[in-house]
Amino acid sequence: MSTKQLYQKEIEGKLEALDAQMAEMQAKADKASADLKVQYYEQLRTLSERRETVQLKLQKLNQSGEAAWETMKGGVENAYGELKQAFDKAVSQF
Repeated sequence: MSTKQLYQKEIEGKLEALDAQMAEMQAKADKASADLKVQYYEQLRTLSERRETVQLKLQKLNQSGEAAWETMKGGVENAYGELKQAFDKAVSQF
């Protein structure tokens, strides 16, 4: 398996872990009071948008050639970092 493929698997694994945590957050949101539901759902919408950004960048990386993927890796890492930071912030608020 190439370094590129290993990297893709690593990011996909991280996304799967965050998906599970977001599902837990969704379950809590569904049970929350009306005020908190709005806040939860807003945070979940933001997280979903950022997750989609990471997924799109990962797809572009997948389509890139061996020479270009190292350059694109930085974009994936930045997008994932922003997603993780947003998730951690959301968790700390609830």
